[in-house]
Amino acid sequence: MFRILLLLALAPLVAPLFVAPLFVATFVSYNPLSRRAAAASLLSPAAASLLLPSAASAQPPAPSSPLRARLRARLLADPSELLLQPATLREPDLFFPPSFAGAWAVTSTLAAVSAPCGVPLFGGNATYERAREELGNPAKSALRYRTRFLRVSDERCVPDREFNLKSIAEASMGAVAVMDLVSSPNRVSASLLPKGAGGQTFNVEILMTGREQEAAGGELLTMELGRNIVSSSGSGGRISLKEIETLTSFEVLEGGDRIRSKQRTMTYLVPAQEPGSVEFRMWRATRGRPVDVRDYDVSYVRVPKAPIAES
Repeated sequence: MFRILLLLALAPLVAPLFVAPLFVATFVSYNPLSRRAAAASLLSPAAASLLLPSAASAQPPAPSSPLRARLRARLLADPSELLLQPATLREPDLFFPPSFAGAWAVTSTLAAVSAPCGVPLFGGNATYERAREELGNPAKSALRYRTRFLRVSDERCVPDREFNLKSIAEASMGAVAVMDLVSSPNRVSASLLPKGAGGQTFNVEILMTGREQEAAGGELLTMELGRNIVSSSGSGGRISLKEIETLTSFEVLEGGDRIRSKQRTMTYLVPAQEPGSVEFRMWRATRGRPVDVRDYDVSYVRVPKAPIAES
């Protein structure tokens, strides 16, 4: 989701953040700045069989369920063919295999950016070009942060949402960007003071409205959809309302200490109440298509546990 509008409002993280990508995407959409300068799609922001085998393990191809096929198709589809689809909270949280438990060093790099409804609805030429500048320049655009998973049973763990959101916000908006943060699997409330925003503060509310996940054949696919509300202390108390969808695939590499991930964030406009308003006409012009689609390559490297000092 701060990268784009507060990464689009806090989205799965940058792969898991699970809520983080949504969070980042929200900010980016609201106040288009570079990913490093502002942070936007945080929330992003995955049971059945959650034991992900190593990608190198010899196993017959797993049959593709309708859900898995649909999620994978949306992750790989041409951005111009995407449409907002109804979704429900089929899962109370995103669940991961126990091998994910612990801390990871994450690197997220922008791989593609698209404006399916045209550059004006994306945010204008300047906003689109700033986003494009990140492509092909990982040294400048890569976002590096820590993420953590907490074990909740012998069979699965969940993302540490508050830790992950703070980590992403600090990496993308500055060490003291987070003034207040309250999070749960279905709601995030945050007050942010991004570095370089001239003292302007942002209040972000993310309400999760959809969540799905499927694991098979060494791959875990997750989807989270959230309604993101961002208001600022300046510009007359401007309010931005958007829907942000985050799709993520996870593949555990041989050895279990590295994870390869692909992530896609899609930002949709929300209709205003007044049919004659500019916002309503802009929403109608999209015909259910996203105005901003960004694809990321994300890598996870396990952080070794610190040794226990002997007394």
